[in-house]
Formats: sequence, C-alpha cells, structure tokens
Amino acid sequence: MPPLTALLFGGWKRRVCTPKLPTVFCISPTARRYAKAAVQYTLLCFVLIILVLWLGAEYEAFRIRRAESTLKFYQTDSVCGIIQLQNESETPLLIDTFENMTVAEAYPEPVTVAHCGDCGKCSNPHDVNIYDDTKNTLFDTTLTCGKRAFIWGRRTADKCMMENVGFTEPCNECWVENILCDLRYCIFTCIWYGLFNEANTGQDQKTLNPCTRCDELRCGPEFVTCAGVNRRRAGILSDIERDLKNEVCHEAAPNWWKDPVLQDKWKQQNHERGL
Repeated sequence: MPPLTALLFGGWKRRVCTPKLPTVFCISPTARRYAKAAVQYTLLCFVLIILVLWLGAEYEAFRIRRAESTLKFYQTDSVCGIIQLQNESETPLLIDTFENMTVAEAYPEPVTVAHCGDCGKCSNPHDVNIYDDTKNTLFDTTLTCGKRAFIWGRRTADKCMMENVGFTEPCNECWVENILCDLRYCIFTCIWYGLFNEANTGQDQKTLNPCTRCDELRCGPEFVTCAGVNRRRAGILSDIERDLKNEVCHEAAPNWWKDPVLQDKWKQQNHERGL
C-alpha cells in the first residue's frame, strides 16, 4: 500500500492536474475516488441519523398522543399541609396530606396549606422556595444537566442538580429520576426539536413545546407522585401559559414558603436531624 502522500500528490497512479491549479493541488485518480467515497458515506450517515431521529420522534409522538391527561393531579380534593405543632418538645413542623380543605381547616393545630394534592419529597419550605426563585430558569438548568446525563449518566445529573439548583437530597432524587425518564421516553423528540426549532421554552415561548409536552405527559405523573409538588400545585406561575382554572392550585397559602417562621423551624428541624 503506497503512503498517503503518494496517493494524494505522488505517483502511485498518474496525477490529474489542470493548468489553472498549482501543482500542490494535483491529486491522483485513486485519491479522488477515495475522497468521493468519503463524501458519499458521510452524506449517507447524515441521512441515516436524520431518519432514525425522525422515526424515533414520530414513535414518541404516537405514545404522547395516547398518554393520559395530567389534569387529575390538579383537580384533586386532597391538600398537603404543614402543621406547626405547639408543643415545643415535639417536632416543630409536621408535613402531612389531608383529605380536603375542610379536614385541614378543622385540624386542632395550625395548618398552612402548602399545595394541592398529596405531599411528597419536595413538599417543604426550602424546595418550594427554590421553585419560586427559579421559575424562569429551572428549565434551562435541568436541560443542561440532562445533556450531561446523556453522556455521563445518573451521577453526573445528580451532582449537576445539587450544585446548580440546591434541592434537598430527597427532592433532588425526584428531579434526577425525571431527567432519566426524559432520556428514556423523550430523547428523540427533544433532539429533533432542538435541531430544528428553538429549544428554549423557558425564556422565548409562552406555550409547551414538543419536548416539554412529552416530559409532562410521559414523565410528569411519576414526578408529581415522587415530589408531591410542582409549581402549578403550589400556585406558582411562570411565564409559560397555563390553564389557570384547571391546572393551577388556588387553595395553597400565598407565598407561604417565604414565611420566616416556617423557614426557621424547617432549618432548625433539619439541623437537628443532621440533614
């Protein structure tokens, strides 16, 4: 086999030159065939990749169309309440699910309604406060951590979320699981949308794009069950348009996560637990 320089510029076979080109640009017929084949294979690979992405996105879109509505998570009677126990010898705060608002209001101890639906791992002042503070940036952060998880796996996603968001560990687990769920069920949709559309819903668009819609319908139920609370369940509005009547909780106490008393008791309680 002749060396590469001989193939390109040497005499394994007679070089092909044109009077208008310097000698350095002369290439042999064999090299021209190799170059042509390389271009053809590159184009073929590109077409195959696009075809796979399109087929994958179409299949995921089919599953999305068959997915159940998530409205049941926002039209439930149950509420999650934060109970401020008056006996100082007991745990300062108790977070529990109540069957409905009437039961919560009738409880003998003061109850702050945190959000609609059952309590979960994110149903606490610290995590909901982060929800509010990052309502217009959290999407971008999770998207970045999702890209890292796609390459490096779960541990990278977990570290990325802890360092860039700061949820409690149990809540962070729910978010990491949601990222992994997106990689399983929405990866083709999100890549396709990212290639051919604007991927940033959080800042530039007012409605759900195909990627975030896939996340909501395919992974949202599992996430809400784990976390207990998302922004809509806590009554927090972002710049994404929502159905205010059917998708946003109106029973949650306004800005309860900013209450300094609840914040202090939460910090004290978790400091004593070593969390």
